[in-house]
Amino acid sequence: MEKEPKLRFDESYFEGETRDGFYIEPMMKRAWAAQLEVVCDFREFCKKYDISFLADWGTLLGAVRHHGFIPWDDDIDLAMTRENYRKLCETVQNNDICGNYFMKIGSDHERNRPFARILNGTSISCSKEYLHKYHGCPYAVGIDLFVIDTLPDNSEEREFFSDITEMLYSTIICLRDKDEDVSDVLPQIEQLFRMSFDHSRKILPQLLLLLDHVSQMYGQDEGGEVAEVFYWIDRPEIRWKREWFEESVEMPFENITLPVPKGYGHILQIDYGDYMTPVRGGADHDYPFYAKQEKLLREYLEKETKEDHADIHKLLEC
Repeated sequence: MEKEPKLRFDESYFEGETRDGFYIEPMMKRAWAAQLEVVCDFREFCKKYDISFLADWGTLLGAVRHHGFIPWDDDIDLAMTRENYRKLCETVQNNDICGNYFMKIGSDHERNRPFARILNGTSISCSKEYLHKYHGCPYAVGIDLFVIDTLPDNSEEREFFSDITEMLYSTIICLRDKDEDVSDVLPQIEQLFRMSFDHSRKILPQLLLLLDHVSQMYGQDEGGEVAEVFYWIDRPEIRWKREWFEESVEMPFENITLPVPKGYGHILQIDYGDYMTPVRGGADHDYPFYAKQEKLLREYLEKETKEDHADIHKLLEC
């Protein structure tokens, strides 16, 4: 592990504070700092291999409106064009991401989400090296990485694309939420895509991988609009002009800067409407993201003497 953090924070940064009427606890500040550390290492890796990414969703909104995290947000969202994502996947196969990280694609993600994650681990660490590197945050942290794909200009092609991705999407949702039996649908999917599922393995990751393959059906010359297909299926209005992503500008984000698409105003208007007016919304996961890890850590510490982990006890008591 690269032991030294790239970022420096004044200790006052880690104090609890209220922003826009929302209280941010000290540990959340440390989790924010840990994620920023991941971003800095990931950016160094991407720069080395000429891979570009952009701030996305709540992180894009946070950069534009708050110059940092939205107060009630707890994670970092980044996006890449399909071309950059392919390059990333090829590069990661042969190279560690700065020695500290690994990448999980949507099809093997424990939450079965249609995006990749760059993670610094999968478990809690109370080692001095880890706490030093990640600014006192003992939890596994990462960044979410979404892929931007082309939507076809041809209306018949787009309708076909919508139909087949909707079929996959609805099957994924039914399987994920265990709402309905999909055994009748799977043979139809196999016939349509001329493939076979491996029924000795979990079907859901295979469906997510199939949707990812289908999402990249169209090349840049076949459409002037782009989208993150999994979300476009459910919300077809969430699509953007390719040109809005062709250039980026740097914007302050806490104590770093992040690249944002030059057409960020158009993008945020489509995503959020009146995006400069704060509206406290819910995330697609429990807040804070480390709640389960914190519970496990507290249960572990109850069995240990306080002197053995005095630093961690102090952090949790803040």
